[in-house]
Amino acid sequence: MGNVYTKSGALARRIYFGATTVWENLYYFLQKRVLADGGTFVENDVLISDDGASLILTPNAYKAGKLYSAKPDFGAGDFTVDRNSTATYIDEDGLIKTALANVPRIENGAILTEPQSTNLYLNSATLATQNITTTASSYTVSFYGTGTITFSGSYVGSLVGAGAAVRVSKTFTATAGTLTSTISGQVTEGQCENLSYSTSYIPTNGSTLTRLGDIITNIVIDWNAKLLSGDKIILYTQISFPEVYKVFLFGIGSHYITVGGLGFGSAIWDKNKIRLEVYGDIGGRQGIYSPVLLPNTKYKVALVYDPINTTIQIFIDGVKYEKTDLIVPNSFYSNTAHFTSSAFTGTKKTSIFKVYENLTEAEIIAL
Repeated sequence: MGNVYTKSGALARRIYFGATTVWENLYYFLQKRVLADGGTFVENDVLISDDGASLILTPNAYKAGKLYSAKPDFGAGDFTVDRNSTATYIDEDGLIKTALANVPRIENGAILTEPQSTNLYLNSATLATQNITTTASSYTVSFYGTGTITFSGSYVGSLVGAGAAVRVSKTFTATAGTLTSTISGQVTEGQCENLSYSTSYIPTNGSTLTRLGDIITNIVIDWNAKLLSGDKIILYTQISFPEVYKVFLFGIGSHYITVGGLGFGSAIWDKNKIRLEVYGDIGGRQGIYSPVLLPNTKYKVALVYDPINTTIQIFIDGVKYEKTDLIVPNSFYSNTAHFTSSAFTGTKKTSIFKVYENLTEAEIIAL
């Protein structure tokens, strides 16, 4: 009866009418619900398919203050978006666009989230030679164009452009003092951040400007609301990030027991590793860590919390890392126990986020 294609038209992304009724209903129910609510529905190369997950979030549907989940299809899985400032992103044509306050950013088929950051350069559109005050810490300078920024003072070095449509960046450690950035040639969309990596462009005029951080939250898992009823919980995502910052943070009830803490840690002992931790009213902090991973690389990651079998696991691209003999917090079983999340903070691009129940190890690997 016909096909629905994603934006690229790739055969692997087809949704067949009639032949796959569940997919058809899920796709069109989400689209209809979003448009009726005044939201924006974007067709991209992320397939909205129902594979048994209890919650499905894809970068397809949003409005100011909201990211729509495809499942649960009655809206209980929708995420709240809080970023009380504008923010830029790169659109499908490679152009810099501005999202209004609290509007999610979809970039390259992924949900873009970033922490608060300030562009320390003034009049960034066409950069001129200027000074900024630095502390003894990491800074990252970035720009588009064919020109050069030559640094002197609290750091000595240079950054050479690679083209009008190419963004180059340089991270360095400055001393406390004054950093002089001498501009030659074409330097546009210049940015200097007190971070160890570059974030999206923050345009400035006669003063510095701060972009606030993205905070995307929701009650994802709630036994009392019966969004989930299984004993084993699997959080699955396809994600990439430059370094640092948590990906998932879950708390249970007033004890605020964290289940999950996936991200690149800043400490030497866990830097560039994915970690899964459980801690709360008993047992102290218990966790496992992955091997060192590569920044700016997309990984398929599953976090598994299995209190019945006292196990936590991390699967990265199908490879398992496990901790057994977990001490399960008492309040997990309390009548008021519920999970909340602040799952998308820090710098990352999330292509898919799903929550499953009671999958076997073979099914988790197959994800």
